[in-house]
Amino acid sequence: MSSRNRSLMMITLPKKREESEPSSSHLSLKDLGPGIVGSSYLIRGCVLRRASELMALKEKGEKLPFNELYPLHYGNPQLLGQPPITFLRQVVAGAFYPALLSAKVFPEDVVKRVNEYLKAIPNGAIGAYADGAGFEVFRKSVSGYITRRDGHECDFNSVYLTDGAFDGMIFLNGLIFSKAGAGMMLSVPGFPGFSFLAAQVRGKVVEYELSEEKDWSIEVSSCFIIVQAIGGSLY
Repeated sequence: MSSRNRSLMMITLPKKREESEPSSSHLSLKDLGPGIVGSSYLIRGCVLRRASELMALKEKGEKLPFNELYPLHYGNPQLLGQPPITFLRQVVAGAFYPALLSAKVFPEDVVKRVNEYLKAIPNGAIGAYADGAGFEVFRKSVSGYITRRDGHECDFNSVYLTDGAFDGMIFLNGLIFSKAGAGMMLSVPGFPGFSFLAAQVRGKVVEYELSEEKDWSIEVSSCFIIVQAIGGSLY
């Protein structure tokens, strides 16, 4: 539940050109950055396009050799019927609309958690601008979990919360590709968002295979061999 400052860009649109007037400057592919032109976001690729085509046919009443269609271009368990975690939704609802707490529609543990959050956040203002890394109370909760999970202390000041996984990837992308020649090792199979972001900054991508026989684990020795073969180094 962190807020972000948003920049506002004012754009002055040109006056409408008459049909008889010659075409002036316009934006084309050659004007775009090579990182953008050369990138592709495969998660929005052929699987989703084909699924959309089939769903359109189904809506028109055309008979298809199946009754239900589930696009599986990315993990989406709720689409397949997995129910959301009720506790999380109740806490979010109570935090953004505290009047619900007195309506006695939530269990006691939800009310307790919401009150803890509202007390820890200045003026209980969930929707107000927060520290860029996220509200302290949430970062402390995350650091506590990591401490319990890994068995060693995690400083909450080292925790940076983002608005989602992809926003976090964008932030890390700027750190990883901070110098020319930097690259990223990506697993196959893996999430295509990483290669998409790497292409935008013209970073190098080196792929390695996961071991299906060993529960899709990483063969570290093979990673070193792959990197050495292209004259690179791991760090």
